[in-house]
Amino acid sequence: MRNLVRRYVTEEQRKADNQGVTEDDVNEIKQDISSFRYELTEILQNSGFNTSASKGQTQINLEVKAQDFSGHPVDRSKNEIKQDISSFRYELTEILQNSGFNTSASKGQTQSKTLSTLLTERHFT
Repeated sequence: MRNLVRRYVTEEQRKADNQGVTEDDVNEIKQDISSFRYELTEILQNSGFNTSASKGQTQINLEVKAQDFSGHPVDRSKNEIKQDISSFRYELTEILQNSGFNTSASKGQTQSKTLSTLLTERHFT
């Protein structure tokens, strides 16, 4: 009986090794990344970041918008920028928690919902 189970397990492992990643898996991951990118861009725009991408580039430029009372650009210190990033991190954590994502899980715990599940629920239902 033990040998029968061992043969079955090794056969299943062999099948899994030969199967690999399907095109559907790749397309699903691409869709999740795209959805997350647009969601994150919207969050960053609402938090005061400049997310406009220049022509021909797929990379998003993240520049902090800072203006004085007359509307002229102002150089900001590193501490101010770190403080803004810290507050943004807090806001993003709150948004994820309100959406049902467990942000306090340690390595050994499972997430209540995965990020891809949240994105799918948000964009496709």
